[in-house]
Amino acid sequence: MHKTTLSLILISFFFSCSAQSNEEETVNQSATEDSVKLELDSVDIDFQFRGRCYAFNSAKHNVESNGEAHSSNLAQKTDDSFTKNDNYLFLNTQEYEGSDNNRAAHKLYLVNTTKSKISYSAQDSRLNIVAQALDENGEWKDISYLPSSWCGNSYHKVTLGKNEYWRFYVPVFKGTFATKLRYVLLDGGENLLVSNEIDVLINPGQFNAEKKQGHNSEGIMDPYDD
Repeated sequence: MHKTTLSLILISFFFSCSAQSNEEETVNQSATEDSVKLELDSVDIDFQFRGRCYAFNSAKHNVESNGEAHSSNLAQKTDDSFTKNDNYLFLNTQEYEGSDNNRAAHKLYLVNTTKSKISYSAQDSRLNIVAQALDENGEWKDISYLPSSWCGNSYHKVTLGKNEYWRFYVPVFKGTFATKLRYVLLDGGENLLVSNEIDVLINPGQFNAEKKQGHNSEGIMDPYDD
């Protein structure tokens, strides 16, 4: 057999084996990711949970505390994957995170790619972000709430610089009622920013404003807290 022909056969065999190996790695990686998702449990509750989006300024915009608590979830720099010249909330359902007790979480992003820094109201670093879902009448209703503080020093402003973002971990629910869910950033009772909508299953009890998580409801959300 001619040396050139033999060389071509060997090269072809090498790339065939390499392609097969890469394909097997991709399949194994996908199987591992699916396995991780299957191992994570969703949150099954019948009450409103506490708003839990805590954040604070990046080092560039750091300020001293006047008595309020500061979160360790500091603003990060954006990259080219973020939409340009915008201030928005984005709920990424393709990203899953697991807590210590194997509960699943999605990632919610608050992004500022405008040319100016933006300040938001906060209470001990908790931003005024709540979850909402469509009820049986097709109306958006809160399924989370923002606790009040008796201390006036708890209320302050947090700053998101230009080309910065915050990332929050929010629960993945399960229940009996199929609907849509979104997150909104409130300001004076008005929706300042509204996230994208996702399809979810929740329980009807989550619409009940008289039934709130409080501070000792089985620690449902504590594993995700900052």
